Amino acid sequence: MAGPSKLSTPPPRRLGVAYMTPPSTGKRAMSDELQVSRKRFQAAFDEVASFGESDTDTEDNSENNWVNLSDWHSDSSSNCVTSAKSLDPLYLVTPKDHGSMQPADKPFDFMGLPLSIRQRIYNMVLVVPAIICVRQKHVAYSNAKSSLLYIKPEDRRLLPGIAYALAKFTVDGTKFRYSRFSSANISMLCVSRQIHSEAKSIMYSQNSFEIIAPFSEMSPAVDFKIPLFPRHYQKLVQRLVISVRGGYCMRWLLSSGHGHAEVKKAYPALQTLTVIFELESTNRGVGRRLTKEDNERWGLYVKRLHGVLNDELSVVKNIPIWINMRVLFDGERYVEALELQNNSMTDGPLLRTASANGKQDDGEQAARQALKLGLPQAFELFKKGGRCERSSAEVH
Repeated sequence: MAGPSKLSTPPPRRLGVAYMTPPSTGKRAMSDELQVSRKRFQAAFDEVASFGESDTDTEDNSENNWVNLSDWHSDSSSNCVTSAKSLDPLYLVTPKDHGSMQPADKPFDFMGLPLSIRQRIYNMVLVVPAIICVRQKHVAYSNAKSSLLYIKPEDRRLLPGIAYALAKFTVDGTKFRYSRFSSANISMLCVSRQIHSEAKSIMYSQNSFEIIAPFSEMSPAVDFKIPLFPRHYQKLVQRLVISVRGGYCMRWLLSSGHGHAEVKKAYPALQTLTVIFELESTNRGVGRRLTKEDNERWGLYVKRLHGVLNDELSVVKNIPIWINMRVLFDGERYVEALELQNNSMTDGPLLRTASANGKQDDGEQAARQALKLGLPQAFELFKKGGRCERSSAEVH
């Protein structure tokens, strides 16, 4: 009786046929079918030569008997050859041809762009359609150890640096972080030293920064000699905004003694200082007093507003031309006031139509529009050579 035959692991089946490998018998065995001939391997390689591989790569691979499938298309035929190659023992020991692989994409040469294009990109990611409210650091109002031990007003003083900087979109609206704008990316300043040098001038010169309205009774006292912005940055600021709810807050700034001169000295690159006169409506408070009356001629209306400002501001002469005034009501955007610089009154027919209709909403809108245009014109009369501009659409 013949003894039991020796157990051996059967070899894998031929190309293109897949099946599960049986469990190992614990013995190693070699099969003749593992010795794949180079001719058969070359035949499998030639079958896919039409998949877009160049003649140069084919010749190099033929001489070295290497296989490189990096440039083959991922269709059914290519997948078949790839599975065939994975079963070939030569694939396990043959190095990959890294020379024929596509090079990695190079990083975008941002600094290769013209300076004007880079500046437009800086403007898109660093300039926001709102005002940035900056407040200065100061000595605490109370002792750190006891909240009941208050610091005397005469001992309170300003400190150099920004306590906080928050963006504000509308009048009487909520303040929020600069990063809340989807287009804003302050990280641009941290890319490199050259980009930082180019981008900071755009950020500080094109944004509008709101500072607190200075007046003589402030605590701590007004002192523009103490810098608000970091070193070498304050000299880049070109646009400042001051929001007020009455004429009294503008007396210190517009007085001929020291106010605006100190501001200009602290911000040497300052081009415009916009005083935004904020109002709730034209039906109450100061707004009602400044509203245009029915059948009041435009020139007389502007002169009346000039007299009201003269009473509020006391004696003011020769306001610098770089100080402007704009009027905004609660809920309106600051950008609208900042963009309105030298527009003439063009809504005369609209005002007459609104008054004729007698609608409350239209009447309020007409009164607001007249006040927005009339008060800045009255403010211009305080400037040297200022005069009242007669509107082509004058309302009778």
